[in-house]
Amino acid sequence: MAKNPRLPERFAPPPEVSSKKRIVKTEELRAVTPVGGIMIVRNIRDKEVLDTTYLAHGGAIAQMILDRRTLKEIGFLAIAMLAPGKTIEAHVDPMEEIYFIMTGEGEMTVDNETRHVKPGDATWIPTGSSHALTNSGTEDCVVLVVASPAW
Repeated sequence: MAKNPRLPERFAPPPEVSSKKRIVKTEELRAVTPVGGIMIVRNIRDKEVLDTTYLAHGGAIAQMILDRRTLKEIGFLAIAMLAPGKTIEAHVDPMEEIYFIMTGEGEMTVDNETRHVKPGDATWIPTGSSHALTNSGTEDCVVLVVASPAW
């Protein structure tokens, strides 16, 4: 699989594995597993994830790990990489979200409140709230984003 030069190394596809063991891919399991009896395991290097790469709100390289194509009640789980000095521009979503900081640091704004965030911090964003994140550190800020529709 060719490396995408636009993606940081952590988002790049894994090198091809050559071993005597056969790895069963998720799509193969879907073909033989009855609906309802399936466990989905998705890796950020899977083709299904890499194919969703996009620029999120003007600042972050993002990918959908799991979304409405497979999820039933949760909106999505995404991963985003925000380079130093870059900003996920203020925006409003029609669902509540959680931003979980994996690496790096930044300034998270929800409505009129701004706080410094670092690895291990989870920020709850209510439905309809304006929110933005600026990477104020010297390394990439990697964020997991979970979204759920309002009930």
